[in-house]
Amino acid sequence: MQSIILKANLLILFKIIYSIFERNYFLQLLVRNLENHLNDIITCRDFGLSRF
Repeated sequence: MQSIILKANLLILFKIIYSIFERNYFLQLLVRNLENHLNDIITCRDFGLSRF
């Protein structure tokens, strides 16, 4: 349960970083890529799937 809360907090942090850097296209892509990767990891682990 704590790990799910931690992951949710990380996603919120990524959203904040994204909003700060939204004018910089390169940083925007970097943050979006990291966020998508984190979402994939969360989804796979929470449902017992192994992606890696």
